Amino acid sequence: MSWPIHLDGSGRRAYRKLPPPARARVDAVLRELGYDPAAGRALTGDWAGRRSRRCGSLRVIYRFADETVQVLAIGPRRSVYRRPR
Repeated sequence: MSWPIHLDGSGRRAYRKLPPPARARVDAVLRELGYDPAAGRALTGDWAGRRSRRCGSLRVIYRFADETVQVLAIGPRRSVYRRPR
């Protein structure tokens, strides 16, 4: 069963700004998350309830509930964790 992927506002903006090779890598990760949303690492602290999946030098921050994967942020590790969304 495949879960639908929903890109939130900041996730959508970050996705649109990615260069084509990075966007292709993120697309592959999003397809994987559609089939196995628990594949990412569970986050703790201020980010509790969210998960992170590596995509080369980028991270995809997301949560899943109600059979939907909601992408909250996409970005480099050094900046994507700065502020919980």
